[in-house]
Amino acid sequence: MAIGRAECAGGVLEIDLASIVANWRYLARQVAPVSCAAVVKADAYGLGAPAVATALAEGGCQRFFVATLDEALALRTAIPYPLEIAVFNGPAPGSAAEFVEHALVPVLNDPGQIEDWGRAGTRQGPLPAMLHVDTGMARLGLTLREFERLADSLRCRGAIWWRWQRRKTTRLPHGRPDPSPKRVIMAFNR
Repeated sequence: MAIGRAECAGGVLEIDLASIVANWRYLARQVAPVSCAAVVKADAYGLGAPAVATALAEGGCQRFFVATLDEALALRTAIPYPLEIAVFNGPAPGSAAEFVEHALVPVLNDPGQIEDWGRAGTRQGPLPAMLHVDTGMARLGLTLREFERLADSLRCRGAIWWRWQRRKTTRLPHGRPDPSPKRVIMAFNR
């Protein structure tokens, strides 16, 4: 007689989708009138992105973030357009057509991605995108110097329809306040 996986497990994790939705709704109320997104990268941190995102969409969430194009394509089968899926890593060279075909929004992290996406927008018409400026984590995103150098041209870029996230939160290293987010906003609003 074969023993099932659950009987062999040292523990069993039960995912309470209703609690996840309740937590998201609580956060959404706290940030209203700004919209509240859900980050479901890495298979919703191991909880199962299709199930978590579907429950959140049914609960009112309209914007989701994943890390990669592959995650976005898998998620798109669970949550249909017009629900928005944004991809933190942005488009790899040559992947713009897949972003357009599946109505995915790239988070642009470097000057090369901005140029490539701008060219795609020139061919297709204005395409949505978000801009990531590194605020101290040194992961992805434009450096403050890159952003300041590009700020004027970013405002005038008609091939890109900027999807601005009106938020004031960021990850800061070592818990220290970083003046760069304020400098980024000031540079863009000049």
